[in-house]
Amino acid sequence: MSTVAVAVVRDEADIIARTIDQIASQVDHVIVADNGSTDGTREILADRGVQVIDDDCRAFLQAEKVTALAQIAGSTGATWVVPFDADEMWFAPPGTTIAEVLKDTPAEVNAVGAVFFNHVATDTDDMAEPDPVKRLQWRELHNGDLMRVAARVTPDLTIEDGNHFVFHGDRLSFAWPRFVVRHYSLRSFDQFSAKARKCVEGIRRAGLHPAIAAHWREWADAVDSANPDEALRAIWDERLHRDPEGDFTLTCDPAEVR
Repeated sequence: MSTVAVAVVRDEADIIARTIDQIASQVDHVIVADNGSTDGTREILADRGVQVIDDDCRAFLQAEKVTALAQIAGSTGATWVVPFDADEMWFAPPGTTIAEVLKDTPAEVNAVGAVFFNHVATDTDDMAEPDPVKRLQWRELHNGDLMRVAARVTPDLTIEDGNHFVFHGDRLSFAWPRFVVRHYSLRSFDQFSAKARKCVEGIRRAGLHPAIAAHWREWADAVDSANPDEALRAIWDERLHRDPEGDFTLTCDPAEVR
């Protein structure tokens, strides 16, 4: 039995070493589709022995791409797949690993959930700290209504956008969460601004339903505005960059860093 982590990444050089090191310590193998990174992400992956697949499709088709990676993992003998994002840290219960938990999961269970904590940029961040996992110590107090999920690999497995749900055929698969995921999506204004500009191409090429990726669509509108720098800065200052002293929806909860 083996557990394989899979992801699609693009230009995440400031955090990818940290997240790959963490997930690699939890599973048996890691497969990453690189979507044309130009910032050194590809080289960091190679340095860590990750299996890298070229992804030349710029459309935002996360569900299709991650499902395809899961089937590639299955073709090499994987029993379980862990779909992760480049900006996520996955943790198993203390004293064990994700692979060990999944190995001991009863055969009738096809998916295991992960509670999702979203870390945010704040006024207290030490911008001299290059490691965003150490820098972003505050997270949203509410752990969110959507979780992440690990899935048993079967020929009829499909993984939904955001890695929140999986289906085995027409059956929605879910189990009580055993893992924790810490998410570090927006780490600085410069990183957010670059990410917003890249999202425009992916959203337009994918032809997604308007209900999907609403925040990305807002960023795309800002990029298309008469003054994109000003529009993006307003989004960052007003909603994405937080002040813990006046925001009681946040809690200081730094990740365990090794």
